[in-house]
Amino acid sequence: MPITTELELRQFLSSKDIPCHEIEVVAGGSANFCWRIKTLLGRRSITKHAEPFVRIMPHIPLPLERMEYEHLALTVVPNMVSRDEHVRLPQVYNYFPEEHVIYMSDAGSKDLKESYKRDDNIDIPLLGQRIGVWLARLHKETSEPETLEFVKTKFDSKVARSVFQYTYNGLASVLKQHGHDPALGERINAKFGSETASDRMCLCHGDFWLSNIQLENQDPAIEGGEAEDSKLRAPVLTIIDWENVRVGNGATDVGRFAADSWLLDRFHGDKGMFEAFLKAYLAECPLNQRDKIRLVVHFAVHIVFYSRMRWTDEEGTRQLVQIGKAMLGAVETEDLESLITGPLGQLFSE
Repeated sequence: MPITTELELRQFLSSKDIPCHEIEVVAGGSANFCWRIKTLLGRRSITKHAEPFVRIMPHIPLPLERMEYEHLALTVVPNMVSRDEHVRLPQVYNYFPEEHVIYMSDAGSKDLKESYKRDDNIDIPLLGQRIGVWLARLHKETSEPETLEFVKTKFDSKVARSVFQYTYNGLASVLKQHGHDPALGERINAKFGSETASDRMCLCHGDFWLSNIQLENQDPAIEGGEAEDSKLRAPVLTIIDWENVRVGNGATDVGRFAADSWLLDRFHGDKGMFEAFLKAYLAECPLNQRDKIRLVVHFAVHIVFYSRMRWTDEEGTRQLVQIGKAMLGAVETEDLESLITGPLGQLFSE
């Protein structure tokens, strides 16, 4: 049965004896149908449902298997990665495979991207550091031989591989739109736009950026320890939206989050998310030269492609695309000096 309206959702919940008083559409996301459920006693939960198409573009098909992978990730990842009191995954209450529905805990009503922009009482560098440590542990601990063999057999998602290629496939057209040679984008896509067998190194989230990290509601101020002097809040973080999970190169997760946090720092107050995240990740999980280059490319492709999200005015957007284009050009020509002076210079300055 389709579950795309509040009436259809209420009918589904009733058929499963799931209590529901109020329903709220969860903002953000484009692929699925997500609602926040509230009972008469005030308990909140999330219902996530997949249809065989993209929610905001129903004419575009999208395989339903994505819910299988998300459910599997939410079930097994907490047991594969060291427990972290500051970063967690949603708890699955129930999974209904025939209806493609995950019924799970509510991670909070605000995501990290919006909170960065609107809440000056959050310790952004501390959150960046915690995210960097957690992501490094995900990559390190799932790269252990026995665990890696398990995830290779369980997380072979064609959908995730297709999503990975999305920004690379659009790179040439964005460069052309801003007056640059699209051939650079085509060459980068040919070389880096898909992952090879040697890239199957660990479990990757696949869509790791600030909008997919939720902040726990009503968090108390930090008491003592890391942020005693600042008295800023550091809410518990929940990593959501695991439908694009795959086995791949962890540097791509790092590149995506680093690019997103760099953009926020650049255009929304320079609160220190980017540097804290990257420093913490590299301290926990150092990268070899090949993976540093993969990180640079993924970072640059992200800022070029998502320049269309109107981070700034027309001139600022032009500069943004130029920065990304210069990084990609430096990768092609192996111009290490240019990479050292670019946004990711700390990768190469050791």
